[in-house]
Amino acid sequence: MYTPIQIKELARQLALLIMGEVLKPRWLTIKEACDYTKIKRDTLMRFIEEGDIYAVKKRGKWVIDRESIDAFYSSDRIAI
Repeated sequence: MYTPIQIKELARQLALLIMGEVLKPRWLTIKEACDYTKIKRDTLMRFIEEGDIYAVKKRGKWVIDRESIDAFYSSDRIAI
């Protein structure tokens, strides 16, 4: 059995986990996108250059659309 204090702490941790999933940013830096996809920078850049993943340069830095990463990985087009 859990004590009321333990239940409250578990509920707090669950809420933080759920909110973390809900509040993921849509736009990622190259490093964040590499961490998210678990692929190397060169491979990510190749997917961007080939138009498979949407990204734009803002103030000289790439920002990558996380939703386009998700769509690409859920498609049949992947050939690494």
